[in-house]
Amino acid sequence: MNINSKKVKQISFQLLFITIYVLFLFIQDKTFFFLPISIIFFMTVYKIYRSRFNTISEIFVVLLIYSIPISFFNIFGMSYGSFPLSWFNLFFLLFLFSFIVNKSISSIMLNRLSLVSIMYSLYLCLLILISFDKIDAIHQLINLIMFIVTITLVNNKNISINSRDFLTIFSDVTFFVSVAVIFQYGYFLFSGNIIGNIMFFSSRLAIGYLFSDFSFLSIYLASGLLIIILTNKRYYLHYYFPVIFIACIITSARTGIVALAIIYVVILIIKSLKHLTSNPLKYFFSLLITPAILLFLLFIIKQFRPNDFNLSSGRFESYISSFHLLKENWALGLGLGVGSYSINTGQVIPHNIFIQFLVQTGVLGVTFLIIILSLITINIYQSNRRYLWIWFLILLGAQFIPDIFHSRFIIVVAIILLSNNTSTIKGKDD
Repeated sequence: MNINSKKVKQISFQLLFITIYVLFLFIQDKTFFFLPISIIFFMTVYKIYRSRFNTISEIFVVLLIYSIPISFFNIFGMSYGSFPLSWFNLFFLLFLFSFIVNKSISSIMLNRLSLVSIMYSLYLCLLILISFDKIDAIHQLINLIMFIVTITLVNNKNISINSRDFLTIFSDVTFFVSVAVIFQYGYFLFSGNIIGNIMFFSSRLAIGYLFSDFSFLSIYLASGLLIIILTNKRYYLHYYFPVIFIACIITSARTGIVALAIIYVVILIIKSLKHLTSNPLKYFFSLLITPAILLFLLFIIKQFRPNDFNLSSGRFESYISSFHLLKENWALGLGLGVGSYSINTGQVIPHNIFIQFLVQTGVLGVTFLIIILSLITINIYQSNRRYLWIWFLILLGAQFIPDIFHSRFIIVVAIILLSNNTSTIKGKDD
């Protein structure tokens, strides 16, 4: 197959995936269409990628990546709460099964991160007993257990994958979803009809595709942008980056683009410091351009929410009220359950990962969480140092949104970054 025919085939598949992600906007609650179309979609993804990877576990990681955008609905396209089995959950279970079969339980190596994670999961299970709403608590526990199982098994060289390839696929899907987001926005402007997740706030229109939270989508798209920056592929920078950037702005959620701006500024400063002695002119130029980039990004997103960009949207108020609740429940917290939190406390759940888990799981629970996130950071530094910034981006975004573990994509990023990077040539990713 010559280069031109490969290019045509690649573009054909891109158009197909974009079309299907747009189609999902119209059939999200129509089981008769959603189920068969999603089956055909994932069978197509499997057929395309099966020749590129050596193991079935890798194929399931690809399917996980492609299922993220529709993971907030179950396999029938209906509410996840009514039947909590999404395509994402299904592929995750198949990934674990294939992983365990290929490795065998006895050969799986456990380290400090694994042991602490196991203890944390047992602690979380006990918290179900004191939770307001047991069913809602179990829903949150499922997301937490999926993340904990991931970091328990997929570390310490238990699995080896080409991190760069999988991150590229991740950015591919963020591009497909970005086109769907732009279509969703344009369709609403021209027809006035709502498809997918669109909400009106006092001063802005929020576009969320099929994500349950606008900030989740914002961070997800920002992760795709950062991957493109770090992998530094010219085609992606020229064609994918502008589209994903526009979609990220259209969401009108500040979290993703602000987190990306901060991370990128830090990267520029560190790179310029490395060239301080060898190229002082470049260092001086970086110092000048860095604040300009940050201000430019903030200016653009402010155009989509002009009246409340500088407001906390109730975040700081929820932080303060959460500490009042903590006074009587500082040891074990209030228990799990995101949806039932507001009903039972009369307050918005804290939009900060540490404050949220301090209130929900107590001092012991948040201590476990801090240790786990620290160990994950160390492990990623050891296995995929070059891409550690993606993890930092998600952690930074998690300081301003509720329950990052409900976002799904954090699990996929953990699988990719905690794996032993087989593509790494000595010194290449340092």
